[in-house]
Amino acid sequence: MQTERALRIAPRDFQDYFVQVLVDDRLFDAQLGNISETGLCFLLTGLVDFDPDATHKVEGTIRSRRLPESIVFKGNMVWNRQNSAQGEDQTLCGVHFFEQIDLPHALIALGMSAGEVL
Repeated sequence: MQTERALRIAPRDFQDYFVQVLVDDRLFDAQLGNISETGLCFLLTGLVDFDPDATHKVEGTIRSRRLPESIVFKGNMVWNRQNSAQGEDQTLCGVHFFEQIDLPHALIALGMSAGEVL
C-alpha cells in the first residue's frame, strides 16, 4: 500500500525564522525543526514536561523577514520527546494543524536550496 506524503521542509538552519508557541497557556520561544502543510516540529531549549495523557492545544506564530507575513497556526501536539544534542537539553514537539496551510514560497525555496525537501 502506497501512501501520499505531504511536502515537508527541514533545512538544518532556520536561523531567520522565529517561532512563538502557546501550549496550555504557557508561552515559549522555540526553534523551527521542520514544517509541512499539515504540521510542524518545534524545539524548546531545556527539558519541558508535558503530560503524555493530556491533549495539548497549540497556537503559534512563525515570523521572519523572509516571509511577506507571519504564519499563524493552531493544532494539537501529537508527540513530544526530550533529547540531548551537543550537550544541550531540548524538548522536541510535533504539531498537527487543525487546518492545512499553504507554505510560503520563501520556505519552499529555502528547502529546495538546502536540498532537503522530504
